[in-house]
Amino acid sequence: MAGEQALIIFATLPKPGDVKKRLAREIGVQPATTVYNELALHTFRTGQDAHEHGWMVYLFHDPRVKEEEVRQWVQKYFQYVAERGENPGARIQHAFDYAFHHHAGKAVVISSDIPGMEYSLLEEASSRLDRDDVVIGPATDGGCYLLGMKPPTKGIFRDLPWGTAMVYREASERVRRLGLSQSNLPPLSDVDTAAAYRKYLMKKQKG
Repeated sequence: MAGEQALIIFATLPKPGDVKKRLAREIGVQPATTVYNELALHTFRTGQDAHEHGWMVYLFHDPRVKEEEVRQWVQKYFQYVAERGENPGARIQHAFDYAFHHHAGKAVVISSDIPGMEYSLLEEASSRLDRDDVVIGPATDGGCYLLGMKPPTKGIFRDLPWGTAMVYREASERVRRLGLSQSNLPPLSDVDTAAAYRKYLMKKQKG
């Protein structure tokens, strides 16, 4: 139906050496793989909440991995789509285009490794898109944990300096140059360093 809300999740099968490579260099491959899997499963539960509230949820995965493997890991009734694009920006652009082609009136992309991700943030992002063109969830390391927009996409996020501390700043500047309006969600932390990993473990132990 035209105007529906779409949630886009990017996720990689948690195979040692394929995920959280930066963190793995600091704490070891297996602990990094384990924490990625935990955070991804948390993200999928958030996606399930969105699905139950009427969102269309797309799970974009590595095209080299069989969809059935991904489905067995995720265990959710999402729409499974193979990624397309030579870099993160191109893959995000393709995902937005895909959602809008399938009649989404709003689309939100989230990372699969943010401990603080909850459905309430998706609701807030959707609400802000009622009045603004773009909504961004800035990560505390200078990246972004959430990107949301209404069509058309205008290629805003295609060539951003992904993997650096300049992503949020450059994305916001690009939105401004295009004359679009932007709203920001509260900043959240990811788990990409040993210090962030220790904080994650402490919070997990406290329940």
